[in-house]
Amino acid sequence: MYFTILCLFFPLLGIPSTLYIATKRKKGKLFFLFPVCIYLFVLGWYFEPTIFSDLTRYFSNYMDVARGMNFFDYNNSFLGTEKLFVVQHTFFYVLSRFKTNQILPAITVFLVYFLGFYILSDYFKKIDTKKNVEFFCYLFFLIVVPFALVANNIRNILAVALIAVALYKDMFAKGNKLIIGLIYLIACLMHIGVVPFVLIRLFIIIINNFSLKRLAVWLLFFAIFCGGLLLFIRTSFGTYFFEKMVFYLTAGSNSQSNVNAWFIAADNSLVLKINKYISILFSLFLLFFLMKSSRGHLYGISKNVVLFFTFTVLLIVGLGLFFPGTTWYRFFYLIYFFSPIFIYYVSVDGNLFEKLFVVFMVVWLIFWQYYQITHQSIFESDFIWGILSPITFLFR
Repeated sequence: MYFTILCLFFPLLGIPSTLYIATKRKKGKLFFLFPVCIYLFVLGWYFEPTIFSDLTRYFSNYMDVARGMNFFDYNNSFLGTEKLFVVQHTFFYVLSRFKTNQILPAITVFLVYFLGFYILSDYFKKIDTKKNVEFFCYLFFLIVVPFALVANNIRNILAVALIAVALYKDMFAKGNKLIIGLIYLIACLMHIGVVPFVLIRLFIIIINNFSLKRLAVWLLFFAIFCGGLLLFIRTSFGTYFFEKMVFYLTAGSNSQSNVNAWFIAADNSLVLKINKYISILFSLFLLFFLMKSSRGHLYGISKNVVLFFTFTVLLIVGLGLFFPGTTWYRFFYLIYFFSPIFIYYVSVDGNLFEKLFVVFMVVWLIFWQYYQITHQSIFESDFIWGILSPITFLFR
């Protein structure tokens, strides 16, 4: 309670104090990170989107519609395959029971940062960390995740946060397979954009189990897989998945779509271009450091982890360099949740150049936070005062 009050009244003192206390605890780290999530929840509650933002569309097309219906009528109001995303519909429906739509960005912000802190706190409690570096990693997570994007994006970023937890439990922590599978499923039913991450993970499992001695078995499996893929494409979900994939890879398929207009604007924006190339460079930097250091004793960073992030970074680079718009960014979201772990080892074992690159990233990410807030929200001086002390929102 004390740290929550401190974060809400004096966040410039409360947040560093809370993060520092968390580094001192071997158990209960997440409990001491909770006040920071409460602080972010309050900021999300008072976040005001622009009229053309995704969040404004979610308010009118989802929250307001769901508020006047029962759940079954609301779910049936979606056409075709859209009905399958029952987790997404449930999320909007439950939050629509509140009288204010502001609960949507507030809860989303809370959940995304809470799940990210869960991954970091669970990882760091399993190793003997350098406390100052662990503190920096918690701070880096707050800097690397764009607050305004989380408050606006809602569906995709929350699904990626869930996938990040599943991947962490699967590849780092070796958790219960049934629970991991359930989290994968929940994430996919939240947003179709995370399905490629599951496919990459399945592909790695297949690679790990491949053996020339069982070539005949694998040829049979491959034939069954191809047949299953064709059947999947013929299902409504498979058709929907591939239609969405083509839609975003071809900038909305036609010049009249909103996606096409956004992709053109993004490709013409100097700041967005710079961010794209810096993000690609950052992804490659983390991957090369992982490859270089994976021969050492990095806890939980196995061959599977390196393989998974190799495919993911290649996907980011390929989409970023050869396709229009911001489709690449949807896959970069995953980097947010694991980069602090990798940054920990860069800070401990990296050379001078690598550490200087991290410093450069921190400077850029602080600017990127400011840019996102000023372009994705109705930016007023009141919100700056709210960031410095959320309690001032009560006097607006």
